[in-house]
Amino acid sequence: MNMGADLGGVVRRDVFELPEWSVREAITNAVVHRSYVERSSVQVALYDDRLEVSSPGGIVRGFSLDRALSGQSRPRNEALAQAFLYMGLIEGWGSGIPRIMHELGERGLRAPEFLDIDGMLRVNMWRPSAEQFGAYLHGQAVTDAPGKIANSLASDNKSDNKDNKSDNNTGVSSEERALLAMLAKDPSITQARMAESFGLSRSTVTLMLAHLQQAGLVRREGSRKAGTWVVVDGDGQ
Repeated sequence: MNMGADLGGVVRRDVFELPEWSVREAITNAVVHRSYVERSSVQVALYDDRLEVSSPGGIVRGFSLDRALSGQSRPRNEALAQAFLYMGLIEGWGSGIPRIMHELGERGLRAPEFLDIDGMLRVNMWRPSAEQFGAYLHGQAVTDAPGKIANSLASDNKSDNKDNKSDNNTGVSSEERALLAMLAKDPSITQARMAESFGLSRSTVTLMLAHLQQAGLVRREGSRKAGTWVVVDGDGQ
């Protein structure tokens, strides 16, 4: 993984291209929540565009990926989870994924992707370009939206939503800002349509929405099936 240096203080500080805490949390979660009945191992792979952490066993039976992404937790290995909590290796059940999302958003990085496939739970953390990483080290905000639709939505909605507060000060990524614009244009849009429009997985969209709700930038009104999304302006309306 690429590493740079922060020379802003008295002492040089090494900085990785992905938040160190988030990488450690993803690997720790893989160890704690994996199935030890399976013979395969936790796998960590670094590719040109992403860091991939895979945990054998997938989601715990009776639980769902959507619930995990919303901050709920059901440890597969409760004794092991308690031991890791006692040693300070994890902070609290259900808090890891929201914090990973927040840390990546603070750097303007693409939202992580969570996949439950072939008996493995996989987390993809997308690496920044050299330009993005260099800009981050120099204290500049450089983010890349994931395609033309994100750019066009953010641009089209700019004049209609001047009061909407969504920037990197709240840890909101470029993808999430574009998602806010989409929700403002079409409050009744489904998560399936959001995922299709952005070219993302349904689980990633669910995580993005949860993060925006936690940041107080959007809320859900009405029932799960017939409800609508409300983008919150600077006055909380």
